[in-house]
Amino acid sequence: MPTFNRRLSCAVITATMLFPVAGMAQQEQPGPNQPQVQQPYRHHKGRGKHHRRGMGKMAQRLNLNDQQKQQFQQIRQQSKQQALAIRNDNSLTDADKKQKLQALHKQNREQMVGVLTPEQKEQLKQMREERRKNRSERNPA
Repeated sequence: MPTFNRRLSCAVITATMLFPVAGMAQQEQPGPNQPQVQQPYRHHKGRGKHHRRGMGKMAQRLNLNDQQKQQFQQIRQQSKQQALAIRNDNSLTDADKKQKLQALHKQNREQMVGVLTPEQKEQLKQMREERRKNRSERNPA
């Protein structure tokens, strides 16, 4: 009799674990009367919070004035809107979206560097070299 109880409890546990998964699979498949919804382009999760923190740190190290900070913020806001438009463009493939987002990123970086003074540009160059050096020390390849 104990074997039967053990088998029954295993069957109950397995069923409780599988039924929610089966229910989710059924919900994801659109029916004949439901329109098929395309999944949005997924970008790297979690970068935003740390990226913003890094931008503040960079602004502090470069000693940006208020006007430069405002210009950076405008560039970031425009970039965010453009990136969202690219991600939501259903006519593009994922590869096209990735390529357009990389081009947008490069364009924004050039705009931001254009806001800096020559001294700040030199300091930024030194900061990048220092970061590369630290990264290569941590991860020798």
